[in-house]
Amino acid sequence: MSFNPIKTFFKSLGVGLVSAGIAFFTANFLAIIALVIYQAFTHQTPDYSIAYRIIGAPIGVLAFLGAFTVMFVRDVKKLGH
Repeated sequence: MSFNPIKTFFKSLGVGLVSAGIAFFTANFLAIIALVIYQAFTHQTPDYSIAYRIIGAPIGVLAFLGAFTVMFVRDVKKLGH
């Protein structure tokens, strides 16, 4: 079985996108819950776009980069065995 770089790239891309989606929505949900708790205790309405801009999006990007890199390196290392 020979090494197929196109298959490796797209498999890593798929795993990365799924991981990024899961991480983004989980972080966004938890950030919104934290903002609701903050609102309940302070009686001030926070800017809920913080949940997406500052918490959800960066965590999604980091999850994508991490999962893509791990899968790509794993498949390339499998080539040596």
